[in-house]
Amino acid sequence: MKDDQVIGICKLCRNNVVLVRSHVWPAFLYKLYIADQDKGGQFVDVTEEIPKSTAQLKRNWLCESCEGILSKSEDKVARLLRNFKKQNSESINYDEHLLRFAVSASWRTVQIHCENYNQDLIEYEWPAVKVWRKFLLGEQETIGQYTQHAFVLNDQSVGFHRMLSSSVHPDQTLVMTQAGSLLIIGLLERSGLSESESKIWEFSRIRPHKGSINRIKEWRVGRSVTLKFAQLLSEIQHKQISLTKKLARKWGWID
Repeated sequence: MKDDQVIGICKLCRNNVVLVRSHVWPAFLYKLYIADQDKGGQFVDVTEEIPKSTAQLKRNWLCESCEGILSKSEDKVARLLRNFKKQNSESINYDEHLLRFAVSASWRTVQIHCENYNQDLIEYEWPAVKVWRKFLLGEQETIGQYTQHAFVLNDQSVGFHRMLSSSVHPDQTLVMTQAGSLLIIGLLERSGLSESESKIWEFSRIRPHKGSINRIKEWRVGRSVTLKFAQLLSEIQHKQISLTKKLARKWGWID
């Protein structure tokens, strides 16, 4: 064994193996959205008081095989997001790769925010995390009730479209991952949703094979989003506005 090799439990396959040091978030997301802070790019953790640096987060989480599994859909989604960003389109047409990417993003978000917790306890508390892991490994064909949802953001007033962010919200049993204009939501639990709330969440659900996501021009409570989720978005946006304005004059893209 090489001196610099790390042996441990792979977070995805759960085998005791040689772990590779890899990106927490796909490298293309850093290049697209946060590589140049002078243009407004930033990683935002809304639980922190200041924006993160542009340094790419790396961890010894995965074995080489599982690293390859998570990267399967990244090239397809990278091309999708680059074209969307370049063309400033009103909608995104997607195929089966977006669901895998979204599941991967939600799973990674849980891992980074619960990094110091026992994996068995995480999956016991949130069975969704185990389902997502099994889906990514190809051991499960669907994600069942633990659905993934996507919105295309339109609010560019404070640079939300330039951000890469992630957060876990146990009170609403969901995780959020933002990749530029693409906002991904993973539902950790649906039992607490009313019938009307479940129907509203169907509006944004990522389909297994193909679909399209229209750019959100306004958040319509009761139609595109639930009241609880709208309130959460409002709280997060206020925090992001506060963080962003600290460096806005330096970036030069807000008066």
